[in-house]
Amino acid sequence: MSRSVSFTFSDADEASTFLSTSYAPVILEPLKRSSFDLTVSATLLNGIQIYRSDTNNGVYFSSTGYFDGFTFSSMVVGATRVTAGHHDHEIARGRGLAIDAETVAQLSISQQSDFNSVAISTEDIQAHLRDRISDDATARIRFDKGGPGESFFSRCRLICDVIHTGCRPGGTLTASPIALSRLEERLVDLVLYGVAHNYSHHLC
Repeated sequence: MSRSVSFTFSDADEASTFLSTSYAPVILEPLKRSSFDLTVSATLLNGIQIYRSDTNNGVYFSSTGYFDGFTFSSMVVGATRVTAGHHDHEIARGRGLAIDAETVAQLSISQQSDFNSVAISTEDIQAHLRDRISDDATARIRFDKGGPGESFFSRCRLICDVIHTGCRPGGTLTASPIALSRLEERLVDLVLYGVAHNYSHHLC
């Protein structure tokens, strides 16, 4: 089952409520005292959340909670600075960042930005992992340091764009749950096989 929604927010509190309900508790504010603007397209699948967002004036996020899972974010246009796990990371245009179950304390999105994110909970990625290996995958999956490369994020953006477009009202995927399920599996496979982790040798 999937649900696809798209909102344009001019009020920071409304945007904060939406993302806090669907992803993790956050507070959004306009960047540099400018007027607030954020457009979010979200497709919520079984255990996978896909977001495509853009802003003209920039947005500042601060986290008030914890998302136990994995987030893969990439910048189509613009740049963002992330404070996660007591470390600062910067994502430039065309680059991506994988965050492995860390508390994202701060996230600053620059002006004229367009970016996407994929979030998968630990519980769901572990379930997909157990489906693919015969061993008992009880230990939590841990991604190797360094994270995935540009090829991973390029393929991730492509799959996400197809899902976003197809899940809109009247889209081709709304009437084809089998096709949507296959795309979801491709996305999960991309994460499990495209990012080195402590179970990679079991999947070879």
